[in-house]
Amino acid sequence: MRTKRLGAALVDWAFVGSAIVALSTVAAYSPLPIVTVLAGIAMLLTPLVYFTGFWSRGSSPGMAVVGIRVVDDATGGSPGFIRAGLRSGFSLLAFASGFFLGVAAFSDSPAKGFEFWTTLGASSGVLLASVGARIWTTSDAQGRGRTLIDRICRIAVLRPPTASPPQQP
Repeated sequence: MRTKRLGAALVDWAFVGSAIVALSTVAAYSPLPIVTVLAGIAMLLTPLVYFTGFWSRGSSPGMAVVGIRVVDDATGGSPGFIRAGLRSGFSLLAFASGFFLGVAAFSDSPAKGFEFWTTLGASSGVLLASVGARIWTTSDAQGRGRTLIDRICRIAVLRPPTASPPQQP
């Protein structure tokens, strides 16, 4: 299941990344400052809107490709907007902390003083915690592999049931 989750994430982030590159191109070449600001806000919201929208319905394009879906743990139906939004928010925490970690590590600041080390330390801690919460999978009572974030949001990631072959009499 971990490889299916990874495959789904790669497909989904390819879509999200393409949208962000397109928006950053608009922001870079726009002569109007308001367009640049709006494109920047859209770049920040793109992953949240993408994942919340698709997960609230049960499956993102990446999940559909690898054959998994997201369900409400209690009902088995689609998780809904709030739970999908929570899951998206936790997932994006890893992305944001990794971004700030990269900015801090590769900044050209000649004096890497207290601010640099506090940003680096805080980003590293958040990155490790959030990635760990996304990757660390444990089995629940039903034998389903669930991450810590899945448990917090009361969501399960399942393979759709496969049709069993007809029984011969």
